[in-house]
Amino acid sequence: MSGETHPPPMQIVDVSLELKAPIDTAWRLLSDHESWTRWAGFGRVVRERDGAPEQNGVGAIRRMPGGGREEVVRYGPGFTLGYRVISGLPLRDHLGEVDFAPLGPDRFQARWRCRFDSTIPGAGPLMRVGVTWIFRRMLRRLERAASK
Repeated sequence: MSGETHPPPMQIVDVSLELKAPIDTAWRLLSDHESWTRWAGFGRVVRERDGAPEQNGVGAIRRMPGGGREEVVRYGPGFTLGYRVISGLPLRDHLGEVDFAPLGPDRFQARWRCRFDSTIPGAGPLMRVGVTWIFRRMLRRLERAASK
């Protein structure tokens, strides 16, 4: 029908890499929000609010460099961390999740995925490319940090 507007398609990012590092060490680094300051490579990350019952678990809020704020919405079972952007980034309806699956001694599959809409008209596809690059980079940095 002419005159109808349709919302832009939701952007999907799905990055899966095999990492060579102890899964427990990598999980401790990933799930400790403030440790990101040391290994993630993009500045200071601050836990603004503790989760419950785990300090970095469900309900925890982390503030990223540049002002983005994320809330943990899933913590476990196993090696799973789900989060959503709550403010500070040009995204809406964002939901992300990181999962680790053991593959053997000091090897695991890391999968980081998210979906979002851009608040900037037409910028969604470019943002998807940028987020994909960031997820890959961060997983490789996590691998290096967990291997030390």
